Amino acid sequence: MNDKLKPKLVFVGYKQQYEKLEIDVLSSDYEKHHIFLSKWLVKLVSFLFFYSKKHYHEAYGAIIRRKIKALNGFDVIFTTDSLRDIKSISKIDERKVIVFRNVTDGSLNHHLKGFETYTFDEGDAAKYDFKHIYLPMPQLKIIDEIEKTSDFDVSFVGVDKGRKEKVQKIKSALDGFKCNFIVFDKKPSYSYVEYLTVMLNTKCVLEIVLDGQTSDTMRVKEALYARKKVITNNTNLYNHPLYSKDNFLIFNSLSELASNIESFISSEFDESVLIKLEDYTVDGFYHKLLSGNGE
Repeated sequence: MNDKLKPKLVFVGYKQQYEKLEIDVLSSDYEKHHIFLSKWLVKLVSFLFFYSKKHYHEAYGAIIRRKIKALNGFDVIFTTDSLRDIKSISKIDERKVIVFRNVTDGSLNHHLKGFETYTFDEGDAAKYDFKHIYLPMPQLKIIDEIEKTSDFDVSFVGVDKGRKEKVQKIKSALDGFKCNFIVFDKKPSYSYVEYLTVMLNTKCVLEIVLDGQTSDTMRVKEALYARKKVITNNTNLYNHPLYSKDNFLIFNSLSELASNIESFISSEFDESVLIKLEDYTVDGFYHKLLSGNGE
């Protein structure tokens, strides 16, 4: 255990822009250390051990653990649902916390011994006996700085992941409305700031969940914080703490969506949700993790 006044937190992996942003905006009350391998070093390890995934993970893990050892102790180590990062710290005896940011099929579960395990998905929490915790919102500072415009009625910006056909059908159902639907086949070409700027240039943000997904995504909170309404096929959001009929249009069919969209867009945004969004700050999120409290 670290004996300094500031808790010493280690973050392994955290390679996505929004994950890095979490670390950046987390309170200076914590001593923060981001442990990762540069892209060129990952490529080098991959090249050297291309013949064996096992040896690749062993080499990757050895480098990560060496970096952690150089810190001379820590209080808690955090990682996300990346197999190589999970395996790299699995042999470390100190307190370890993993947060599943995506729906899981359970294939990583046998690697989780010794971890405190959290998930953003309520279904996975019940299925695998993980603790549930709501998504934090590190991007609030960015949204505050983005010019607020509403050139479109409905927008969607995201990776396909099996949603492209659904999005195209929704666009057809919303004939007559100004839709800005951008679906990337693979990794988006936008930076995170560009993504937010394009997605939030609208009156309503479309949220399409994948089969088996029960939780919301950051897209919902990004939209609400920017005072944009949410249109979604996720019926589980009726029970969400942020739900209100003025800000959410939840549909089961395209005909239901088409018949309700006009009145939904024209109604006022319920700003009382902005007070509730304060519970989703990064500091609040990590306070819950450190105290061992999920939802």
